[in-house]
Amino acid sequence: MEQHGVPAGKIFTTEDMMDNAQYKARQSITKVEHSEYDNLYMQNVTPKLSETPGKISWAGSPEMGSHNTEIYGDILGKSSADIKSLKDADVI
Repeated sequence: MEQHGVPAGKIFTTEDMMDNAQYKARQSITKVEHSEYDNLYMQNVTPKLSETPGKISWAGSPEMGSHNTEIYGDILGKSSADIKSLKDADVI
């Protein structure tokens, strides 16, 4: 590939990434807490910017029903009693 000017590089396996010194130095793979999987390893935020660093706010999607209060209360205007009634009836 190099002989013919074709850009190419190593394809990293998961094991390669976890053991690679550059990945470790850049903290490219990070450990985050997850309610179902305890510690979850995932790609860190890229690019790394010194003045506006990114961060991982959560791992994966929210759990089913975790936004019910905001949706039914704040958006749909349901009262706390209405929301409790829907929960008690297993509607939400």
